[in-house]
Amino acid sequence: MLFLLAAHAAVAASLPWWQRRLGRTVWVVAALVPLAAVVWAGTRAARVLDGGDYRESLSWAPSLGLTVDLRLDALSLLMLWIVAGVGALVLLYCRYYVERDTGRLAAVLLAFAGAMTGLVLADNVFVLYVFWELTTVASFVLIAGRGDDREERRAARQALLVTTAGGLVMLLGLILLGRAAGTYRISGILADPPQGGAVSAAVVLVLIGAFAKSAQMPLHGWLPAAMVAPTPVSAYLHAAAMVKAGVYLIARLAPALAETAPWRPMVLAVGLTTMVAAAWRALRATDLKLLLAYGTISELGLLVALLGAGTRTAALAGAVMLLAHAAFKAALFLSVGILDRQTGTRDVRELSGAGRRMPVLFAASALAAASMAGIPPLVGYLGKEAYFEAFLHGGSHLAGHGWLTAVLVAGSALTVAYAARFVQGAFGGRPGGPVTRAERPEAGFVAPVAVLAGAGLALGVGYAGTAALAGAYADAYPPGPDGPYELSLWHGLTPVLGLSALTLTLGALVHLGRRSLPVVPSLPDVQRAYDRTVAAADRLAVAVTRHTQVGSVPVYLTVLLATVVLVPGTALLAGASPPGSPPAWWSPLETILAVVVLTAAAAVVGSRHRLTGLLLTGAVGYGVAGVFLVRGAPDLALTQFLVETMTLVVVVLVLRRMPARFSPGRTAARVRLVRAAAAGAVGILVTWFTLVASAARTAPAVSSGYAERMKETGGDNIVNTIIVDFRALDTLGEISVLLVTAVGAVSLIRVGVRGPARTSGGPGGTAPTAHWDEPARTWLPGATERPGGERSLLLEVVTRLVFPSILVLSLFLLFSGHYGPGGGFAGGLVASQAFVLRYLVGGRADLRAAVRAPASAVAGSGLLLAAVAGTVPLLFGGTLLESTVVTLHPPVLGTVKFATSVFFDIGVYLLVVGVVLKLLSALGVSLGRDMAEADGAGPADDGATAEGAR
Repeated sequence: MLFLLAAHAAVAASLPWWQRRLGRTVWVVAALVPLAAVVWAGTRAARVLDGGDYRESLSWAPSLGLTVDLRLDALSLLMLWIVAGVGALVLLYCRYYVERDTGRLAAVLLAFAGAMTGLVLADNVFVLYVFWELTTVASFVLIAGRGDDREERRAARQALLVTTAGGLVMLLGLILLGRAAGTYRISGILADPPQGGAVSAAVVLVLIGAFAKSAQMPLHGWLPAAMVAPTPVSAYLHAAAMVKAGVYLIARLAPALAETAPWRPMVLAVGLTTMVAAAWRALRATDLKLLLAYGTISELGLLVALLGAGTRTAALAGAVMLLAHAAFKAALFLSVGILDRQTGTRDVRELSGAGRRMPVLFAASALAAASMAGIPPLVGYLGKEAYFEAFLHGGSHLAGHGWLTAVLVAGSALTVAYAARFVQGAFGGRPGGPVTRAERPEAGFVAPVAVLAGAGLALGVGYAGTAALAGAYADAYPPGPDGPYELSLWHGLTPVLGLSALTLTLGALVHLGRRSLPVVPSLPDVQRAYDRTVAAADRLAVAVTRHTQVGSVPVYLTVLLATVVLVPGTALLAGASPPGSPPAWWSPLETILAVVVLTAAAAVVGSRHRLTGLLLTGAVGYGVAGVFLVRGAPDLALTQFLVETMTLVVVVLVLRRMPARFSPGRTAARVRLVRAAAAGAVGILVTWFTLVASAARTAPAVSSGYAERMKETGGDNIVNTIIVDFRALDTLGEISVLLVTAVGAVSLIRVGVRGPARTSGGPGGTAPTAHWDEPARTWLPGATERPGGERSLLLEVVTRLVFPSILVLSLFLLFSGHYGPGGGFAGGLVASQAFVLRYLVGGRADLRAAVRAPASAVAGSGLLLAAVAGTVPLLFGGTLLESTVVTLHPPVLGTVKFATSVFFDIGVYLLVVGVVLKLLSALGVSLGRDMAEADGAGPADDGATAEGAR
């Protein structure tokens, strides 16, 4: 099971690469993965259908109880065949339907299939929630497309907001349910269902999330809006897969929670109301996709009622209808896609005679529509007979079942009516209009529709196999008073058969007399309510922003610091124990350094020039590094020193764009007093908290455990072993955040910068002023990039001489960090400062001469290497981010001993270097533009290249 998920992810990531080489054949490659899932599930079906299961587990953080638990049982098998089987056919269909953006769409569709596979196999509520939200994200991406169309963006945002909000509510319910049950394993909750008031609250929350995901009224508006997505997306996500997630969750939890109030009243009321109201709305639709969308909402309501009712017969009917709906609804959506592609329209008022023009497509679509209407011998008829039996003879479990049966009859009759409307509207009449100009679709284009429609016939005729698959799930419930209901195409002349015939008759009458009937009244417009809610939220956000976002960074900082002081500070004063009597200092040098730090900090407050303030702030940082060194922490001191130096250099580059003084006018004394009070209060709070936390410690320091186990990692430097071994997961998260932050910062820097600036001394620039140390000939890189007064031949030559030595030093710190001061972060900072020096003396051209690889590639390869180094141990039976000491005996070098965590450290090294290079390149473009404008030059057009823009 874990391999299936990994295969979906790996192949999805590689599909854009395959598309460039295979073209449309890439869809066949994508379809192989879900086809493999179908075959894999088939090899395990015998044991599962006999009542067994398969389990796999991956320990992510065992000490925290975080494990990836997967389980294949009867319901998971049923859903996996639906998700993978329909997914494979949809991907093959896309080979003929999709004309552009093929690689991206194939990758996202396959990734969505993987997320759905993980969702139906999850045996842990948190794992289920993760895959639940991954399907939401994939749906957003697929609906929005490239984001060029306003309607697509709007529909994608609506789907994201509604389903994500429902998912958050559901998560709270799952947490309450897990706490009440004492376990977060779904199989554990089902084995020993919890009781109590908290469980009732959890039921309400979980059902709200399921209703939002499965488009139940009144949370259904996002599904019709999502019909702007490509037809294969609608067929897969919004008919066979994603909208089934809420139904699946209800089916999964119903055996344990159906008797818990208010489960059964909620699922019956919402499900049956949705079934009738959405079917009524489908009769008004003229767009075939909208007709099918409202039909989907109606049938999802039926599935919610059946699978949530909590009886064996209802569960059996629900499982059969789950299969039937996936087959006929996906087939009908795909047929609409073919009609739209061949004729250019899907409006029933414009289509006429498509049945004669496309007879094979007509036959397959009519077969699928017949299954939707519940006509024998199709699988839809099996499901209809079963659900009438469940509600007609529901016993005490379905109190008031007579009214429920009447609602089912009404909803089923309306289903027959809109199924007939679909067939007549899409294929009826004589050829005319757009149909006369349409070409017959290719056989491969129609084949997925025919296979899905044929599956409905095969599942109905071969009802014994359908009964085995659906019954394996339904057997989780006790049989009814008359024994277990058995699927069959003929039960004799029974009331259930009469109801089935009644629905067909009523549905046909509604369809035939639809034009003579009174105007079908419209239901409340949920879309308008959603639009008004979003508009009100936007107005509220604007009003709040107008009063809180005043455009002053000092104001924001003052508010944040004051909040920190008031909230945690009050709690600290109220409940903290005395700090004790810690020693004032450990070494007399600390007092000297403290005086330096405090003096520099006080001088920063009084400084008026930005550069002066920056240098004084750097002095504070260097003083703190000295304190680390005195206290016996050379690694911390080295890192602090390097970070402070890098910060000074980068901020000085930024200061070139800013005024020399902090503010053009004098700040009011009252404002300065408030800022000083906030800053002082934070200093006191942090000091007090540090003392209290140190005095409150009762357990041994965690560092002692690290020191005892340090030899297991093969290292002698406890700081480095913590970073790359004991807390490697934290480090991986931190470098990921660092890369994301750098990308965001670069994006902000480049706002409004369309190309590299034309610098003075180049074309259109001003001739530089001669200096004694300027080069007479432009033989160095970037000679025309900076004004002559800003270049020094002596400095450039010295820089090139020491540059290799600095890089060698950085590599020494990288590889010696496991045994002494250094490591990937420190080594990366040293290497970065070497590149900063090259940039300062030679500009961007010199920086590109020093580093041929793009900065993004360097940073990305670092993150990738760190992630791969952490996951490789899983392939050998180890745990995530596990390190091993390797000893080699090469013939020339003798004995070589190293820890595999060095590869993780190399990844950190590359990422730090790449982030700094990326920031330098962005700052270089922006600063070069400002410098050119200051010299009177316009924006650069001549000789601009993408490389220079970087």
